[in-house]
Amino acid sequence: MDSASRDQVQEEEQTSGTWSDLPMDILCLIKHHLFAADSAAFSAVCKTWKSVPAVVRSLALPPDNNDNPLSNCPCLMFLNNRFYHPVYNASFQLDNILRLPEGIIRVSKYGWLLMTQGDQCPFFFNPFTNVRIDLPRIDYKVSSVTFTNPPTSNDCEIVGFSTVDDVIRVYSIKRGKESWTEHEFKNRFCVVLSRCNPVLHRGRYYCLGTKGNLVVYDPKKNTVHRTGSPKHIWAHFEDSDCRHYMLESDGDIFAVFVACSGRHICICRLNLSKMVWEMAEDLLEDKMLFVSRPASFLEKALARGTGNKIYFPRFHGDNGLFYSLATKKYHTSGGGSCYESFHNSKERLYCTWMKPSQLLQFDREVAFYLDETYMEKKFLW
Repeated sequence: MDSASRDQVQEEEQTSGTWSDLPMDILCLIKHHLFAADSAAFSAVCKTWKSVPAVVRSLALPPDNNDNPLSNCPCLMFLNNRFYHPVYNASFQLDNILRLPEGIIRVSKYGWLLMTQGDQCPFFFNPFTNVRIDLPRIDYKVSSVTFTNPPTSNDCEIVGFSTVDDVIRVYSIKRGKESWTEHEFKNRFCVVLSRCNPVLHRGRYYCLGTKGNLVVYDPKKNTVHRTGSPKHIWAHFEDSDCRHYMLESDGDIFAVFVACSGRHICICRLNLSKMVWEMAEDLLEDKMLFVSRPASFLEKALARGTGNKIYFPRFHGDNGLFYSLATKKYHTSGGGSCYESFHNSKERLYCTWMKPSQLLQFDREVAFYLDETYMEKKFLW
C-alpha cells in the first residue's frame, strides 16, 4: 500500500469512526437482545463494550410462546414467588401463586414440592394450586429423600435415607399410611450420605455418599450394597469441600461434584454394569445442565451458545451464574464478567429449578379433591 492509499484509509477511519464509538444507548439496545453466551462475547470485544451495563430483565409472565424454544427452559423458583429465567436473565412472577409456606424445599418433582418445617415435620405443597398435604411426623433426621409419583396418586411413596454411626436407615411411607416404615442396615464401611437426593432407577434407589461412593437400596429384596470411592475423581476434593448433585437422564445416572470454592468441577456417568463413575464432560456439548439440591435436569440446548454449560442457583449481584466447559470459567448471564471460582457470587439456598411444564400445569387430581369438604385447599395424606 503506497503512502497516498494509507492516508486515504486513515482519513476514512477518522471520518467513519470505529465500532467502539457507537453511542452507549445503541450498545445497550444491542446487548438487551443477546442471551448468556452471546452477551459474554459482546463484552469481550473491547473496553467500551465491556463497560455496557449488564442486562437484568423483569417479565410479567414466563415466556410461553410455543414457537420459541427458550420457552421450554427450566426456571429457578424462589420461596417469595419469584422465578428466574437463566437464558433471558429475567425474573417474573405468577399472580395465581401465593407466597410459599415457611420451610425448606427438599425435593421438586411433578410440579410438587416436598418440604419440611424443622427436620421432622414434612409436607407436600403445590405452588400452582396452593394445595398443602401434611405428612406424618418422622422421628429421625433424613439426609436425602425422594418420592415416586405425584402425592395425589395412589402409587405415591416417599423414601428417605440417613446414616448414623454404623447404621444406614431407610424410611418410607405410602399414600394412605399413617406412619413411616423403618429399615436398618449395618454400615460396615461407615458411608456418610451427602445431602444430594437419591435417584430411583429401574426399581432401585441410588444414594450418593460424601466421598462419591454409592449406597444402593433394593426395596423388593430389602437389601443395601455399597460401592467404593472413585479415587481418580476424588483426588480434587475434600469431604467437607464439595457439593454433590445427582440426576437421571435417558436411562443414565449422572453425578456432578463441585468444590465449595468452585475451582474444581467433575461430571460423571455411572457405568451400571461395573458400578463405577466415569468422566463424562463431553455429554454437555449440545446440552444444558441445571443443578440444585431439590432438583437437577439435563436438557437439550435451546439456542446457540446455551449448551455445554452448567447453570447454578448462584448470582453475581442480580445476574445468574453459569459455568462454561468450553472456557473452564464462570460467566454471568448479563455478560461482562468471568471468574475461575465462585468469587463474589452468592448461592440461593431456598429455591429449586422447575421445568416449564410444571410452571403452567394444573393437576386435575388436585381439582377432584378440592370439593366442599376441603375449601381451605388442604386434604389428608
